[in-house]
Order: sequence, then structure tokens, then C-alpha cells
Amino acid sequence: MKEVTFGTFLKQKRLSKEYTLRGFAEMMGVSQVYAAQYAGYADRHDAAKAQVQDLEWQMAERKAQREVLAGLIRAIERQDVPAIEFDDVLWMEAVEKVTVRKDGKLVFTFKDATKVTV
Repeated sequence: MKEVTFGTFLKQKRLSKEYTLRGFAEMMGVSQVYAAQYAGYADRHDAAKAQVQDLEWQMAERKAQREVLAGLIRAIERQDVPAIEFDDVLWMEAVEKVTVRKDGKLVFTFKDATKVTV
């Protein structure tokens, strides 16, 4: 029996699109090997895709923090002199929320997600 290569097989079929690599592998009797390799590639692809999504989320989070900090810096730069007394504009630019705990301590959450407990 003459050994058939993939190239010869495609030439015989006049490069028809009816045969895929998987179909050729099944015809040649290597479907189990192909299936195992394909499963490995698919798993690696899914893991890489999840990693890309995680990195994109981290980039978006950092971009949001950068924008908040840039706004805070602009607010500080607009002031002629350093803040010596309470400045409500600066407060609104910097502080996200203040939480009063049961023990009476205050937790300041800034817009860059930094927390300070007093």
C-alpha cells in the first residue's frame, strides 16, 4: 500500500476544502493522538485567554486609579497656597467615603482605594 502524505492527499482532492486536518488525521488513523494534542492546545488557549482577560481587568482598574489621582493632582495644583485649613473641593477630589466603625474609629477610603483608620 502506498503511503499518503497530507500534501499528496490534498493534491488528489484538488485542494478541496472538504477535508480538514482533523478529517485527514482520522482517515490516517491518528485521531486519538490528534484529539489529545488538540485538547492540550485548547486547554492552553483557554488558560491564556483567561490570563488576558485578567490582565485587561487589571489595566482598566489601574487606568481608573490613574484618572482619580490625576484629578486630585489637578485640584492641588489649582490652589495658590498649600491647604492649611479644610478645603471641601480637595476633600471631594480625594475621599470616596468615611466609615464609622462600632468601636468609634473612622475609616477613610480614598478614591485610589487606599484606606486609613483613625
